Amino acid sequence: MIKRSIHNLRTVILTNCKLDMETLDLLRLASRKHLSKLDLSGTMVLPCHAIDTPNHLENLIEPGLSQLRDLNVGGCNWVDSHTVTNIGRGLPRLVRLNLFWCDQVCFTTCLNMVRRLGHLRHLNLQHIPAVSSKDKAMLLLNNGQLESIEYSNRRRRTVLQKSC
Repeated sequence: MIKRSIHNLRTVILTNCKLDMETLDLLRLASRKHLSKLDLSGTMVLPCHAIDTPNHLENLIEPGLSQLRDLNVGGCNWVDSHTVTNIGRGLPRLVRLNLFWCDQVCFTTCLNMVRRLGHLRHLNLQHIPAVSSKDKAMLLLNNGQLESIEYSNRRRRTVLQKSC
């Protein structure tokens, strides 16, 4: 289905699916055209040797050519700091990024990514223990466009917003 409509796709939601490299290649081609929103939350990328085998999205990201504005990889055990580094380098037009439950990600990687993504306005870092409250404020200060960061505070959703 993706292959037939690759040039017209604007939003793709593949929540809780098993994806193969061919699907990521097709999504990369679609992101060159009109694909602006991609939800991969809870997915597994095949082949994988274990549920948390990292995938760095090399098959999806083509630096500078992607039109993606909204990416959700929340709940994906395969997302690690290397994956986030690739997102920061290869998806410069991102406005919204969801890293909910991506607990293999460290603060330094998030900081470098936020500095690179000049259009980023909304970042979801809920349930990422490596990023403290102070760190979240630092992230907000290191990107002039970043308006809000969602995070967990005692298991409750909290939003840190930049004041005008």
